[in-house]
Amino acid sequence: MHTDIPYYKADGKQWMKMQAGTWEQWWNYNGMDALVPVDVLPKQLKVLEKQGNLQTYDRQRRLIEPLIYMSERGIRIDVQGMLDYRNEQQCTLNDLVEN
Repeated sequence: MHTDIPYYKADGKQWMKMQAGTWEQWWNYNGMDALVPVDVLPKQLKVLEKQGNLQTYDRQRRLIEPLIYMSERGIRIDVQGMLDYRNEQQCTLNDLVEN
């Protein structure tokens, strides 16, 4: 939509799923995956600004680093608290079903 680079994503899927193609084709695909966002980003930012969505984009973009951190390291959870809450909600649900 924002680039004149021909569609290439099927090349990567073909290589990944069927191991079809050469290493050179695989590296070419990876190069395209690195090049296209650099070409497209300024154009996308103009559209986002025109639509009034730049603030939403920035908010979502700022989530990437914390989400990757949590994905790699995990997060602490209160398992007993979750079980207690589930039990409370189940009791509430049971009361509503009975009435």
